[in-house]
Amino acid sequence: MKIDTKLGHLGRASNAQATGVSPPLVRTSTVVFPNLAAFKESYTTPVFEALRYGRSGTSTSFELQKAMADIENAETCIATASGLSAIVRCWVPMQGSVSTFW
Repeated sequence: MKIDTKLGHLGRASNAQATGVSPPLVRTSTVVFPNLAAFKESYTTPVFEALRYGRSGTSTSFELQKAMADIENAETCIATASGLSAIVRCWVPMQGSVSTFW
């Protein structure tokens, strides 16, 4: 698929339930789960790939990540809120855990 075609079609998967062309903009810090089991299940997936807290990502940022990875022909992509959080996101795995990093 050519890049122009990709750019015109990427980022629409989460819009399957809405009537607009683009996915809805989701900006939140609190994610509500139906029960405790669903909340605990969210912590079994990678941080930037599942809903658990707004700073870790929303459906909007997940769509951006998928689109950027597809554009760059990459396996995955992580969208963060700032340059500092992107740098820390890269350093933490090398340091062990957040508690040992600080």
